[in-house]
Amino acid sequence: PRLTLILFQTSLVGISQNRRATLLNSNLS
Repeated sequence: PRLTLILFQTSLVGISQNRRATLLNSNLS
């Protein structure tokens, strides 16, 4: 099904963005 594929991709994008945000926060602090 295509819906699960879209959800999987969006979750991967969200994880990558969260990881990038935590890296930026650790660099700033």
